[in-house]
Amino acid sequence: MSDRLKWVCNNLSLGGLLRIVGSTAGTAANYALTGIGATVAYLAGNSDIGAKIQDGCSLGGELLDTALSKTGEGVGYLTDKAIQISGKTVGQAAGGVANPTSSLPL
Repeated sequence: MSDRLKWVCNNLSLGGLLRIVGSTAGTAANYALTGIGATVAYLAGNSDIGAKIQDGCSLGGELLDTALSKTGEGVGYLTDKAIQISGKTVGQAAGGVANPTSSLPL
């Protein structure tokens, strides 16, 4: 299988799209919390309290990013496997219906 076809299968399948959504949501949450922390730190004015708030928000953003990205990877993997198994089962059933004598012993 060519590299381009592998990329399409990995990223444009339903599982691949779920992985991308998880990663995107994690990155967006990380940026949002980092931005909120920076804004609150700026508005707080006190450098010690502002720095602690900013550090806490940054850490929370990183943890949320990791959690959402890993969840997206897991859900995407399971979705791909479920589709592969169901496709194989449907294919076998369709083959049996199309040629019912093929599975009968002679």
